[in-house]
Amino acid sequence: MASLLLFASIILQSASGLRILGLFPYQGKSHFTMCEALMRGLSGKGHQVDVYSHFPLKNPIPNYKDFSLAGSLPAVANNMTYEDVSKATGTDMIGFWIGKIGTSVCRLMDHPLFQELFHHPPRDPPYDIIVHEVSVTHCFIPWGRHLGIPIVAVITLPLLDWLFEPLGNPINLAAEPSIFSPYAAPMSFLQRLDNFIRFKSINRDFDRFSEEHARYVEKYFGISDRKPIELIKDVSLVLVNYDYSVSGVRPFAPIVVPVGGLHILDHNDSVPEALQTWLDQSDRGFVYVSFGSMTRLETFPRHVIDTFYKSFQNIAPVRVLLKIAKPEEMPAGMPDNVLVQTWLPQIQILSLFPRNERNHFAVCGELMRGLAERGHYVDVYSHFPLEEYVVNYTDISLRGTLPEEKTVFLPDDLYERVSKEEQLERWLRTYGKSICELMSSTLFQALFDNAVHDPQYDLIITEAR
Repeated sequence: MASLLLFASIILQSASGLRILGLFPYQGKSHFTMCEALMRGLSGKGHQVDVYSHFPLKNPIPNYKDFSLAGSLPAVANNMTYEDVSKATGTDMIGFWIGKIGTSVCRLMDHPLFQELFHHPPRDPPYDIIVHEVSVTHCFIPWGRHLGIPIVAVITLPLLDWLFEPLGNPINLAAEPSIFSPYAAPMSFLQRLDNFIRFKSINRDFDRFSEEHARYVEKYFGISDRKPIELIKDVSLVLVNYDYSVSGVRPFAPIVVPVGGLHILDHNDSVPEALQTWLDQSDRGFVYVSFGSMTRLETFPRHVIDTFYKSFQNIAPVRVLLKIAKPEEMPAGMPDNVLVQTWLPQIQILSLFPRNERNHFAVCGELMRGLAERGHYVDVYSHFPLEEYVVNYTDISLRGTLPEEKTVFLPDDLYERVSKEEQLERWLRTYGKSICELMSSTLFQALFDNAVHDPQYDLIITEAR
């Protein structure tokens, strides 16, 4: 009996979840989307999460408790004008962000909810770990010291320039663009020079403008011997919204874990009936245009908006689906092929776009090009020959021997709710058969008749579908 009780106590102890404190004082909805997905996931795994944020859940879920900060700071969703965007991306952007966002977040420590948490943290049980979004202010990082528990930082952007050094994360500025740089690798000499100057300037500006935050850290936590940027050294783990397929390959220190796409979840939001009808009737396709959850296109200068109007008109009969926060503030002249909406179920919209056959070759092409650049000789039979010369890479073009995928499936077909069996049959009948018949082409017959090369091929790489 005693052994049974001991076994039961061990099982119950191992099955108990953590009590997690989530601190998300920044009022950006798009930023919180990732943090909410993380906290939802933790609660779904059986952990008890207490979430301090500006966006309480509309429908409560088990193990997830909201402490609402809604209304304590000015909204930024659909509230950034053209002037704000210009400042936020200009030469003084660090000063703008720290002054507009960082300082107000630091002052939020005076909120009654945080004062109650500071002086009377729960003890039944106490918190085990803190999850906190880090951006342009580090005022909340000392909560880990105050409660004596580890803190996990969440960065909803790629790793910010001023965090590389304090996290001990390497960066090669000759090959890796700054997050604030317009360049992509590989960069020219002048681009690398500008990238270096930009990176150093951003770090200098952050160090200078964040000095104001030091007095808030001293006021609330009594820490006066460290700069705000040095507080990031207190974190035990950094989860960063980064994926190499979007932002390129770069090395990360063990403390930094890329979790790009963590927040991309299909909540099965329904498409409004009127919008669905419009999509179904867009027989020539449509273009989806959105400036995100913060920037308001309607505040842009008239000549910029007129340029958009002209561009939209020029692509007719292709339609345009445009997200605008306040359509009534848009100037006259909106083209007839544009549908304006104040909100859109983004995942449902984007999932309608057809695949293009070139997208498949993008993976294979980069693989073959990479092999050539590493000294291997590659002969590539494809429909997409390179536009520039690459050493060791020989193109044998199949262009024109097959119809492109977009000519096989018309937009109408995309909106037919055909079964998977019918889709497979269509693929086999069109692409499958045509690809097999390519074997009779002169190019492949020449390869077949002269299979012995000097030197011989060592390896065959083909796409399986």
